[in-house]
Amino acid sequence: MHQAGARNLITMAPTPYLYDDGSGTGRSAVDIWTMLPIMYDGAKAAVAYVQQKGDATWSYNTLVQDSYSPKWLIDFDPINFRIQPGFISQCLNLKGLLYWRIDRWSSDPWNNVNNTGQFSSGNYPGEGMLVYPGQTVGIQGVAPSMRLKWLRDGIEDYEYVTILQNLGQGTWAMQMANSVGADWANWTRDPLTLESVRRQLGDAINNLAGATPPPPNPPPANGATAEAENATTSGAIIANNNPGYTGAGYADYQNLSGDYIEWTVNASPAGNYSLDFRYANGSSGNRPLALRVNGVVTQASVSFLPTGSWATWKGVTVPTSLQTGANKIRLTAIGLSGPNIDSLTVK
Repeated sequence: MHQAGARNLITMAPTPYLYDDGSGTGRSAVDIWTMLPIMYDGAKAAVAYVQQKGDATWSYNTLVQDSYSPKWLIDFDPINFRIQPGFISQCLNLKGLLYWRIDRWSSDPWNNVNNTGQFSSGNYPGEGMLVYPGQTVGIQGVAPSMRLKWLRDGIEDYEYVTILQNLGQGTWAMQMANSVGADWANWTRDPLTLESVRRQLGDAINNLAGATPPPPNPPPANGATAEAENATTSGAIIANNNPGYTGAGYADYQNLSGDYIEWTVNASPAGNYSLDFRYANGSSGNRPLALRVNGVVTQASVSFLPTGSWATWKGVTVPTSLQTGANKIRLTAIGLSGPNIDSLTVK
C-alpha cells in the first residue's frame, strides 16, 4: 500500500509487529491506528509511542464496549455524541473519527430502531444508523439524525481549540478542554458545563480576531526567523503537543505527498542566502521535502534526517538565491510525509 502511495488504516491498538513496514525508512506498516476507548485504555504506552513516532491515532465507537466511555446509541444522553469527537479527541491527540455504518436501516427505520439479537442477545437502539431515508418524509437523499448533528457540534468544539492553538492560546485552550473531557473516563456529563467552555473558547476567538492587526510586511532576510504557524499551509496542521518548539507551535505534515508549508520573506539586496529550517524527526528514517523558491523547484529532495525524538530539534541549512523584495519559500512532502517544521531563518 505504501508503494502505491496509499495510507493504511486499521481498527486495532498499536502492536510492535506493525511498527516497521520493511521499507528501510522506519515507517510503521500502519498509518492510522483506530481504536475503541477500551482498546486505547489498554494500550496507552503503545499509543504514546506511535504518536511520538508520527503515526496518526483515531477513535471509533460501536455497541456498548465498557461502562465509562461515551456511547452512540439512541438511549444515551446527547453529550455522549459531542464529547468524543471534540474535547476528548483534543486531549488524547486523536486526529480522526470512524463509524462503521450510518444507514443500517430496519424495514421501518423511522419507527423501529431496535435490533435485539442482531449483534448479540442484547438490544442496541440506533446502532449503525445516523441518517434516515428521506423519501419517507418527502425529501431527496437522507435525513440527518440529531445524533449526527451532535457529532458535528463536537467536531466544532475540536476546531475551536485548534483555532486558539493557531492564535497562540493553545495552552489555555487545552486547559479548558481538559476541564471537561480529559480522557475516556473523565468527562463531564453536564451539558451546561460543556456549553460554558464552548462559549469561553468562542469569546476568546472573537476577542483575538478583533484585536488582530493587519498582517505585517514579510520579515526581512537579515537573520529574521519566520515561524511555521504564521506560514501558509496546505494539508499540514499546526500542532503544539511536542515540547521544544519556538513561537506558538509547529507545522505537522499529515499526508505522504502534497502537503506543504510556504513562507513569504523579504530580501534586500538580491543575492545568495542561506535557509535554515528548524525541525524535529522522531521517526527512524529520512523524511525528505522538495524546496521551491518563487515557484521553482530548487532542490527536489532536501534531507530531514532523524533527530532522535519529536521533542529534539535540529537545523538543516540550504543555500539559495533570493530576489529583491518578497520571496515565497515552500517545503512540500514528496512521498514520506515530512518532519515537524518549527521555523525558517533566512541569513
